[in-house]
Amino acid sequence: MEALDEAQRLDRFARKYAHDGCRVTEVRQVPSSSTSGYAWSVRFLDHA
Repeated sequence: MEALDEAQRLDRFARKYAHDGCRVTEVRQVPSSSTSGYAWSVRFLDHA
């Protein structure tokens, strides 16, 4: 996922949330205490 550019990440998460009627507006990497050290923060608008 890190190798994707911003447009590709938006598209990937948009397809994930499309079935819920959501429009993804931002995807960014954030620090996390997980083993990888980061997580993905996804902002979206709910059109349901």
